[in-house]
Amino acid sequence: MAQELSVADIAARAGMSPRTLMRRFREQTGTTPLSWLHRPRTFLAG
Repeated sequence: MAQELSVADIAARAGMSPRTLMRRFREQTGTTPLSWLHRPRTFLAG
């Protein structure tokens, strides 16, 4: 969680385009990857 990741980085690791990653991530989680990552980071910071 301390490592900075872009949507392009995550998509490349998953073997898909950034657009497809965003669409599938929102379908599965109901949020964006950035919002999803901010939750535990905020929790750990507080």
